[in-house]
Amino acid sequence: MINYKLYKSDKIINPKGNLTKLISISDKNYKGFGELYFSDIKHNQIKGWKKHKKMNMNIFLIEGKIKIVLAKIKNKNYIFKEILLTKKNQNHLFLKNNVYFAFQGVSKKTSRLMNFSNIIHDPKETSNIDISEIKYKW
Repeated sequence: MINYKLYKSDKIINPKGNLTKLISISDKNYKGFGELYFSDIKHNQIKGWKKHKKMNMNIFLIEGKIKIVLAKIKNKNYIFKEILLTKKNQNHLFLKNNVYFAFQGVSKKTSRLMNFSNIIHDPKETSNIDISEIKYKW
């Protein structure tokens, strides 16, 4: 089993412009605050594979469309979970540590995601492997 959860972001409708609530200290996916950062991905480009040993992530789509692939090894084979983040579905991804992930820009323009993590990024707690090392058909 791959440890993740999709959450629907709360939307407050306002005739002057809507408000979308991303995360609150009372949410189940709030595990503390370490840092908040943005990552851009160009059309058809792929970033990954990466795995955090301690970091839990709340990933929100800011612009565009992103395909996120989660990978976990089971019986010497990988199992995959594909997640598509779009403005239309208003989902955000909570990803627990110890899961490999990669993501691809799907929209024609550059896409942007935001990660609200529980710890500050530390290269010592991150495992990066080349995209070719996990056999997934993009």
